[in-house]
Amino acid sequence: GVVLLRPEYVEFFDRNNPSNNGTNTGTGIIERVTFLGNSADVVIRCGEIALCVRAHPTRTPAAGKEVHFSVAPESCIVFPASSPSGMLTPSPQSSPVERIKTLVSD
Repeated sequence: GVVLLRPEYVEFFDRNNPSNNGTNTGTGIIERVTFLGNSADVVIRCGEIALCVRAHPTRTPAAGKEVHFSVAPESCIVFPASSPSGMLTPSPQSSPVERIKTLVSD
């Protein structure tokens, strides 16, 4: 499947003190940070997936650092792996509560 989300909705958290109750979480390595002034574009490498995130520049981890992140379930749109028309359409069976962690690790 495919999960779409806005890059500014990804939140970093401390693994020892998660505030998200374990919902829609993932772990990755910071591959690149590009400072844009009032924000920073961050690329998190999660295996073969590169997740693009927009973060506040004072809360941006350094390149090479392992990070833990989450996205609120209501901020996710889940699409099935394939559709008959070849176009992406939201799956009626999917719920935004599906875990990104599961999708990233598959």
